[in-house]
Amino acid sequence: MNVDNRLCDVCKRRSAVYRRRDSGEKLCVYCLSRSLVKRIRRGISKSVRLRYGALVAVLALKERIVESLVLAEIVSLIEERHGGHVLVLVLDHAVSQVMHARLARRVPLVYLAVKAEEEMKSFSLSEIINSLTPGLQSMGFRIDAILTPLTLSDFFEIQLQSLLANVALAKEVSPLPRVVGQSVIVHPMGNILRQDVYAYAFFRGILDDLNDASSSIHIVEDKCITPVLKNISADFSEHHPELMFKFVETMASLTLMITNRESMWGLRVAQPNH
Repeated sequence: MNVDNRLCDVCKRRSAVYRRRDSGEKLCVYCLSRSLVKRIRRGISKSVRLRYGALVAVLALKERIVESLVLAEIVSLIEERHGGHVLVLVLDHAVSQVMHARLARRVPLVYLAVKAEEEMKSFSLSEIINSLTPGLQSMGFRIDAILTPLTLSDFFEIQLQSLLANVALAKEVSPLPRVVGQSVIVHPMGNILRQDVYAYAFFRGILDDLNDASSSIHIVEDKCITPVLKNISADFSEHHPELMFKFVETMASLTLMITNRESMWGLRVAQPNH
């Protein structure tokens, strides 16, 4: 991540420590963090209109534990400034321990026992969301938006697999917002490369926290995406990130046309933007 101690391209004052793949910018820690906050805030506002004082939940996934921690930390900072409230939905006790160690002083955690957790495939977001629905309905309060920790890299890999092996996958796990009961499922990091999220986690000490918690949890290998597709994704994110943006955007547009999602989006206080 060292960039020869050049000055940050944005602030022109601090030493650059990271080169962003999609823009080529060399960033200091402060500007990297600030840019992720802006992108995540934009990712939320592009998908859902939230009332003042809205309740937002971050869905913490074991298979995306680093991304979940980063998202929860940044969203809590965003909502502190905008009068909102944040909680974290956890489905696994080990994840709950890690999230609690990092975030408990700022963000409350809600454990949801999902149905047939032991039978659930490794990282099947569609099944996870469907299993969440009964728990959300029995909470006694409304969550306006549920934010997932999926990144642009995830959607690129999912859509590649959809084209090559599983056509239905792109519909099941789409970057488009989805209404579930009174909540809207949103993917605010769907325009951010996985490398940027891990860089933030490294400089903020999140990866160190995970190492300290290695006895209770480890970063889970995603068995749903083949190593070949992961290698393709890594190569594109390094050398052609702009094509990843275009590819995911085009596939999402095609999915929207095919499924006619507009008919599913009713007017509500928290509603998808379209």
